[in-house]
Amino acid sequence: MRDSGSNSLKKTISSPIVLVTIVVIVFTVAVFAINYYQHKQHFESGVIPTTAKRTKILNQEEIEVNHSKVLLKKPQGEVKFLSIFVNGTGSGNDDRISQLIIKLSNFLLSNGAIFIQSLREDDPSLKITPQDRARNVIDIANYFGSLPEYHNIPLIVLGHSEGALVAIIACSELSSCKGIVCLSMPGLPGVEYASERAKLELKRMGMSDQVIDRYVRFLNQLYIISSSNADDQLVLAKISKLQIEFSESVNDKEFIQLLKVQQPLLISKWMRSFLRLDPAQYFSKLSCPVLLIYGKNDEFLDPELNSKTLLSAASQRPEGSINITILSSHDHFLMKGNYQMENGNAIQEKHGRVEKTILDWLSTKLRKSDS
Repeated sequence: MRDSGSNSLKKTISSPIVLVTIVVIVFTVAVFAINYYQHKQHFESGVIPTTAKRTKILNQEEIEVNHSKVLLKKPQGEVKFLSIFVNGTGSGNDDRISQLIIKLSNFLLSNGAIFIQSLREDDPSLKITPQDRARNVIDIANYFGSLPEYHNIPLIVLGHSEGALVAIIACSELSSCKGIVCLSMPGLPGVEYASERAKLELKRMGMSDQVIDRYVRFLNQLYIISSSNADDQLVLAKISKLQIEFSESVNDKEFIQLLKVQQPLLISKWMRSFLRLDPAQYFSKLSCPVLLIYGKNDEFLDPELNSKTLLSAASQRPEGSINITILSSHDHFLMKGNYQMENGNAIQEKHGRVEKTILDWLSTKLRKSDS
């Protein structure tokens, strides 16, 4: 019985059709394995395939590279440089950031730049960290750098608010970056920045210095817990306990309710990562020129304090490689004061001084990098 079964099996395997089928299967598996290994190497090394999904939309293109989406606009004349713009997390629905992006894109296009806007993914649960977004910027830069038509064209990266943090994280690993423009960028370590921002917002609410000091000290404890390496459940338990203790010592129902609403944010992957971030850690690694622009009337951060922290981190760098401009009458979105809201849109004069500051910086820094 065994011998007849064995002979039957040998005859089946020796059949030309079966042999061909086996060869095809083995070949397919081998190709799959090779492709998987090559793509794995691409992602691990930061080198990406030179293909992308491209969709033409009116006068611009939407391009998807390794699941990162960008909008691309080209100047009408000669291409002088590539520019990638990254906006912050909390400003996506604010009309003022839309106004700033429009002004910047028009200005850069008129000065020979290809304008590439890195589009944020829909992330309601806040799982995408600044480091994740920086990885996207690196992929985008590598993709465009791999295209023959953009060889030897300098790249600059611009970012606003948290987007500026993303820009410096990305450019600390990008040798192709020839300059960074940071608009309203947090310069303090994450916990310190969050506490300072809370202080400014409480002050705008009209609270006394004594109350602000008490609330900020409490919030600082929450931020320290959130920034720890403990798992989410333990962090949530510690935060809840601290909130109960605090609510028993104050008579401010509105503030306590606000704290409860903030619990999911405090245990989100994005917030915990942001609170651990120290911009100085990346800033000190940069080898390209950096332009920092702030508005003196910034409602979310202290321009002097944040810029000095970054300048201190770059103290070992050559003189002139860091330029700081604080515009006397501009806010966090670099809009000049007393703008009016009309039908939900911010109506004000052009961002003239912002554009001139960037243009003056580009004309000197990019010329030096080319020579």
